[in-house]
Formats: sequence, C-alpha cells, structure tokens
Amino acid sequence: MNKVISALGVMFLAGFISLPQAGAEEVADVSMCTAITNPLEKNLCLALHPIKNPQNRYQHKDHSIYYCSLMQYQKDRDMMNFCTAVVQSDPGMCSNIGDTKLEKICVSCSEKDKELGKECLNPRQ
Repeated sequence: MNKVISALGVMFLAGFISLPQAGAEEVADVSMCTAITNPLEKNLCLALHPIKNPQNRYQHKDHSIYYCSLMQYQKDRDMMNFCTAVVQSDPGMCSNIGDTKLEKICVSCSEKDKELGKECLNPRQ
C-alpha cells in the first residue's frame, strides 16, 4: 500500500514539474521590455507589445489593459489614461489627461490603425 501511494505521489509531482508555466511570456515578444527598469515605462511597453504567438489559453487573452491599470500604483493617472487610450484606440479618452503636451501626443497615438512611433512608446521624453 505504501509503495502504491509513493508511486502515485512521484507521478503526481512529475506531472507538476513537466507542465509548462501557464503565465510564462514568450521571450521573443517581450524582450524589448525586459531592459526597461522604470515601472511606468515597462508597463506601457508591455501594454503596447502583447504576445503575438501565444502558446496556451492564458496567453491568448489580451493583458494590455491590465498593464495600463498597474500604472495607478505608480501614482501617475495621466500615463494610465494615455496607455488605456492608445491600447483601445480611443482618442476621446485623451481628454482625461491633465498634461496638455501628453494629451496632444495621446490624440495622435490613439488613432486607429496607426503605427506607433517613438513618441508613443516613450511620451514623456
């Protein structure tokens, strides 16, 4: 009986070890964001660069809005609104931004089917 339980326990643990991680990101798609140390810039980068070829059902979901929402913890509401407007391609959301320069960049970056330029990826520089 103990041998059977031990064998089942080993098989159970082996199953956990061999399963791929559900939340692991593909290195090829997020590699441009790994070098960024500033949390605001990193969350913006992750929001604007979703995983292109997801491997599992967790990755098939779009996490862009989640990364935008993390910006509220860095106490920068303008960047959170900027990120959300660009991800959703909704220039109307840019009116919630207090900084007029950032609002202008937001309007130009949040147009539908627009290629994101350098000013969209790092709007405060």
